[in-house]
Amino acid sequence: MKRILPIIGAALLLIGCKKEETPASSAANKIIVGLSADYPPFEYFKDGKIVGFDVALMEALAQRIGVDVEFKDMNFDGIIGALQSKRIDASISSITATEERKQAVDFTAPYYAGSISLVCTADALIATANELKGQTVGLQTGSIYEMYATQELKPKNPELVIKGLPKVPDLIQDLKSKRIVGILMGSTEAKRLLIEQPTLKVIPVDGSETELAIALPKGSPLKDKLDQALAAMKADGSLEKITQEWLQ
Repeated sequence: MKRILPIIGAALLLIGCKKEETPASSAANKIIVGLSADYPPFEYFKDGKIVGFDVALMEALAQRIGVDVEFKDMNFDGIIGALQSKRIDASISSITATEERKQAVDFTAPYYAGSISLVCTADALIATANELKGQTVGLQTGSIYEMYATQELKPKNPELVIKGLPKVPDLIQDLKSKRIVGILMGSTEAKRLLIEQPTLKVIPVDGSETELAIALPKGSPLKDKLDQALAAMKADGSLEKITQEWLQ
């Protein structure tokens, strides 16, 4: 799963935009949901429309709480700032609810658990993420994989070069062009990528479990409503049905 955003930058954005905070949508029965639509099978463009597991789940939740939903595509590393300045009402974009992020935004209960994988070309002489000695690894800017690379991999390998890019397709192109040796991403997304790109291989990262949740502006009245709707979907099996449809 993706994703962690630098709190310092988000805090500065909060200060700069504080006087301009207004709800993302003026309609009482509509919410604007931000996401980075470059991350299949969670959120991506298909035939000009944003689809995916997160999209299907958010649509189901919106129906349960009685609101319409409009999705807004944006760079992942801009999501927390957009929530703080209330340019969006919520974000469902494979976001891990880390303690650092909780200082900036609120989160619903988790809706999916996953882990991290390293994606390499099939001919790469790498068996684990700890073997990236002196090489360049790619990841999405602002993601939880950035935190993993800097806090877990880099201390064990000071010569490791970390390259962040805003969009996953650009990372895939860098991998194919040998500008990076691997990409850190969520295991579910990595397995999906392997189906589409059989010349790649996926290396699971042990001990990297993550939980995804919907991010909201601090104090959002949507939190309780979404938590109740999520609990109901877990209880009646509809969340599992959507999960099976998109992620299995």
